[in-house]
Amino acid sequence: MKKIAIAIHGGAGTIEKGSMSQEQEAAYKAALQKALDMGYAALENGKSALDAVEVAVSELEDSHLFNAGKGAVFTSAGTHEMDASIMDGNNLEAGAISAVTGIKNPVQLARKVMEQSGHVFLSGEGAIEFGKTVNGEIVNIPSYSLNEGDVVAVREKSKSLVAIENALASNSNVFEWLTWNTDTKTGTFVKVPERLQIPENIKEQLIVELYSK
Repeated sequence: MKKIAIAIHGGAGTIEKGSMSQEQEAAYKAALQKALDMGYAALENGKSALDAVEVAVSELEDSHLFNAGKGAVFTSAGTHEMDASIMDGNNLEAGAISAVTGIKNPVQLARKVMEQSGHVFLSGEGAIEFGKTVNGEIVNIPSYSLNEGDVVAVREKSKSLVAIENALASNSNVFEWLTWNTDTKTGTFVKVPERLQIPENIKEQLIVELYSK
């Protein structure tokens, strides 16, 4: 039987044991044990170490006891600005986000940055804006291929971003191959367009020459 092991850490900083009541200490230990058990169970069930890390850290983020996710310390403006990072030891790929708001589990977003964005680190609005959706699933892959009928949308948390509002306000084009609902910020890919139906001034020959070098 393959041996497995997992270790977790409840966060940086110092909590003097004498400053906690027995009830508080028990609550911390129980929360840590739950996160540990969930990560260990993931490994026992054949999940990857990366999956186990995501599950365990997400559990810590869901607890009000730790300075992450739900329990994150407030800024001077009374908001949450959270950071997270994750790394895959097999291939040394990594993903990180910082200063994000409105994200329930930052570690999950960090993993998506690693696996789907083509970047290692995204910050602030750039990290929040990351993650348009296709059929409800977060996607941010360069040259992502759509199928007819796919529904493309702006993530709920990103709909109020100034960058999104400005981009939509400055473009009122209507296309035969795409339907768009301004109110919900969702569109349906109807069919693959002909080249003449795409208004952008794309110089395909320059692209071919670039990648042939």
